[in-house]
Amino acid sequence: MQEPVLSTAADNLRAAALMAFASIVFTMNDALVKVLTGSGVPIGMILAIRGMFMVVIFLGLFRTIRGDWRLSQFRDPVNLLRALSEAALSWVMFTSLMLLPIATVTALFFTTPMIATALGALVLGERVRFWRWTAVVLGFVGILIATRPGSTAFEPTMLLPLLAALIAALRDLLTRRLKHGISTKVVALSTTVGTGLSGFLSIPFLPWPPLDLPLTGVLAGSAVISGVALFAYIGASRLGEISFLAPIRYVSLPTAGILGFLLWGDLPDRYALAGTLLIVGSGILIFYREHRLAGRIGATR
Repeated sequence: MQEPVLSTAADNLRAAALMAFASIVFTMNDALVKVLTGSGVPIGMILAIRGMFMVVIFLGLFRTIRGDWRLSQFRDPVNLLRALSEAALSWVMFTSLMLLPIATVTALFFTTPMIATALGALVLGERVRFWRWTAVVLGFVGILIATRPGSTAFEPTMLLPLLAALIAALRDLLTRRLKHGISTKVVALSTTVGTGLSGFLSIPFLPWPPLDLPLTGVLAGSAVISGVALFAYIGASRLGEISFLAPIRYVSLPTAGILGFLLWGDLPDRYALAGTLLIVGSGILIFYREHRLAGRIGATR
């Protein structure tokens, strides 16, 4: 077995640029979804039409997929559950964006690492050390400060991004349970098809308005930029070190804040800012400690 190639300083810089680009584009796409839902476009319509375009894009990019998958991989129970969780995540996340300021949604969704840490200990029986539990507690204190339950500033809709973070953490746990023989391409296609199908299944409950050419073009563009951002994210993850890249992901927060102010005039108050800083610090601490622990384990082998 070959030893893993260590990332150089140049690799990390290129990876940081890719990660920053991906994070900014993902946030811009969230803003686009918020604009569309605010204009009356149903969430199911966005998921279905955008999903169709993304399936076409993936099939075009994965020209060699025929040698990488079998039908049994698509039918794998864990893969199906992961696709279902991704569809549920999209619905909850898009609903959050429709009802709440984009900066609030982005900040609360970044609680995913701490929720995943807690679930890893409670569900998978993983050993979680003192520093990681400290980060989890720190993050939840940040949630309480940002949302202020019991005060007039609290809105029940603030629970939606936290639910999205919980679903994302469950999805990550399912990803770790996938069989090693299942291709990443299969997972990507399963996710895209499942999410798009959930949009089509919503038609009897949330009827669609007529689909005109401008809206089709916007949804096609959303699919393209989502695909570009996804591949930039994957490229960054494969090129750079996790501990180096973790803070870069939080460029989404100022991006969401700027877009929220420019498009909707939203300005977070001091409590939201303080809570967001604690959530960010918690996430960075979790990534840093996991990387240090992985390095110590690798050094003993």
